[in-house]
Amino acid sequence: MMSPRPLVYMDHWALSDISGDAKLHGRMLRILQRGTLLFSSMNLMETARAKGATLENIASFLDDVGDRWAPISLNSTEVGLRERAGILEPWRDEQIPLWVRHAPRVDGKLSKLVRRGQEPWAAEALKRWEQEEGAAISAMTSVARERVRKGTLKLDGWSDVPDVLDAHGVFATVLQRYARGTLKVERHQIDDLLHLVVPVAHADVVFLDRKTKSLLERMNTRAKVFSKREIEAAFQQLEALLDVA
Repeated sequence: MMSPRPLVYMDHWALSDISGDAKLHGRMLRILQRGTLLFSSMNLMETARAKGATLENIASFLDDVGDRWAPISLNSTEVGLRERAGILEPWRDEQIPLWVRHAPRVDGKLSKLVRRGQEPWAAEALKRWEQEEGAAISAMTSVARERVRKGTLKLDGWSDVPDVLDAHGVFATVLQRYARGTLKVERHQIDDLLHLVVPVAHADVVFLDRKTKSLLERMNTRAKVFSKREIEAAFQQLEALLDVA
């Protein structure tokens, strides 16, 4: 069964802000009565790092979301292979459902997995995931920048965007913008890049920070992307999608 649209993806600031604001919390739940929240391993990892009210707000929000969520993979290479194979919903992740079903004291609920995310077994699994994904992106970006410096990498112009903006197309375009730019490839920048590629290729609305959103300039991605100052516009976009559904 296909996940009902609109598909909504939020990075950590959006999950934190929306879950912690009673009005926005309720408004998003009304949208998700007909749509789907996409939740990633990065969401889980960043929530596991949160403490106190932030963690509980997100967990309580997920309690209210119930089963109106779907796991999204942030691995653009794997998703790209599924896209080319013609698989429906190639963005679906296989690991999170396994954790939800089999992790101790989770009982099949995403909200309980979030609450258990700080336990040693979860922290270790998430650390391995982050190291593998982050190292791959960091290595590709560093190699691309070195080839730019040596003049052995031919980059398209800034305005040359592929006609097909699937996960592969988005990743290739954003990577070249990192390579030609001065944005440092720091740990948090890699995390932001992970939040970006697959969600903007497959979701309907994505919440990202402003600097990460700027990498999508002149890219007509499937998802409409909104930063922190654009929350109201994001909700209006989601509500408009429901009106025409």
